[in-house]
This record gives sequence, structure tokens and C-alpha cells, in this order.
Amino acid sequence: MSTAARHAWERLVTDGYSPLRRGFRRFRPGWLSQLTRAGRANWRFTAGSDLTVRNGPFAGLVYPRKARGRVDFLAAKLLGSYELELHRVVESALSSEGRDVVVVGSGEGYYAVGFAKRIGSGARVHAFELSRKDRELCDELAAVNGVEARMTQLGSCDVQSLAEVLLPRSFLLCDCEGCEHQLLRPDAVPSLATATILVELHPHVHPDIEVILRGRFAGTHEVEAIPQLERRRDEWPELRACPEDDAYLLLSEGWLDEESWRSSGRSWLYLTPA
Repeated sequence: MSTAARHAWERLVTDGYSPLRRGFRRFRPGWLSQLTRAGRANWRFTAGSDLTVRNGPFAGLVYPRKARGRVDFLAAKLLGSYELELHRVVESALSSEGRDVVVVGSGEGYYAVGFAKRIGSGARVHAFELSRKDRELCDELAAVNGVEARMTQLGSCDVQSLAEVLLPRSFLLCDCEGCEHQLLRPDAVPSLATATILVELHPHVHPDIEVILRGRFAGTHEVEAIPQLERRRDEWPELRACPEDDAYLLLSEGWLDEESWRSSGRSWLYLTPA
């Protein structure tokens, strides 16, 4: 198989926004999640839960019951351990009154609805998400939490649509499974020059993505790399009654062991206007 053919196949099957993965995510039944160890651990943890986020910047966010088996890393989101590395940055963004928020790759709405619950009056959240099923669940999550009026849901994001909604000095959260290379272009989206940006990096798609983004924003932003942090079970009282294997799976967001968790190498860049 040629290199071009292999890359085309990988985009079709394995990329986060590939047609096959989007179709699977849209139509998979909730019970299917229990076929994996992490899925079963999530199912058991949420069985007796009221599906309310307990800790972190979005404490008090309430999920509908249909989220069980359908929302990735639901237990971690309810615990407040999900993307623990970003809590400081999220709180900082929330401290700016009246700032609009744009979320690219909003999924079922953890960040989009979470921000909508806490932003000041007059501010809005614009959420981009390709998956129709995730957008439908986000609508329900927004309704359960009473923030429909503060949100605008959008589908696919490109530089033109991003430029239309990103106001100067907005906060942009970008987790688009590798598309950050195409989207975070100050030459095509002028408001990026004054936006505060938090982006998850996907070096498996673009190995030099961190270098590229640092170069693009060198003249306008201070850039901070945010590394992955370890999770410790004893820091989460909710997991004391949980089997040890389940607790690790829940805190590590699905990684089966510590070595796999460390080797996953998740990282983010936090860009603040200079």
C-alpha cells in the first residue's frame, strides 16, 4: 500500500472525525460500552449516581440519565478528575466577566454547557461539533441545566466559520482531533491575535504541531505547555468503595495501566495574549 493510500485509509477509519467513527458514535447503543473494561467500570460507577459533577470548575453540572453508556469518560467528568490538568486554566477563563467562549470539538457539551452555566450575563458560548448525536445530547444537557439561551450549537468548523463567531478577546477551547493545524491560523482568523486559546495537541496527526503553533503565535501570545498529570486514587473519596482496577480505569480515562497512561503523552498549549 502506498503512503498516500495508507494515510487516506487512516483518515477514513481512525481519525477522530472520520466518517466511520462519526457514524459509529451516532448509532451505537448505550449497552455496547460495557463490552470494554473501562465501559463496565463507568457503567458500575454511574449506576447509583445522580449524574451530577461533584468537583472541579463545573461542579453542579447535571447530566441526563441517557448519558450513561453514551458519554465518553462520564465517571471522570462526574468525579471532576476529567482533564484535571486544565482546571486552573478554565477557572482563569471564567474569571473574565462578559467574555464569549468558543468550543471547537464540544462533544456532548461538558465544556460548552459547563461554561454556559458559569459565564457572566451577556456572554455566549458557541459550540462546534460534527456529531449529530453529540449535538442532540448537548441540547438536552443544556436544557437540563437551564442554559439554552446562552448557547449556539454549530456543526463543522473551518477557518471561515471560526472567524465569524470568534470575537476579539474571546476564550477559545480547541480539541478537534488534529484539525488544530488547519484552524489555528491567525492569518485567516484575525481575532485569534487577541483570543486566549487552550488547545489539545494531537502529534499523532501532525508530529510537529507544537512547534508550528508556537511559531504562529510567537509575536502575539505567551505560550505555556501543559503536561499530563498523574491521578491518585486516595485523593478522590468517591472511589474508596470502588474496586482498585475500576478506580484506576476511571481516573485514567480508560487507560488500562500506568505505563499506558504515561505513554499516551496527552498535552495542551495555553496561549495568552502578550
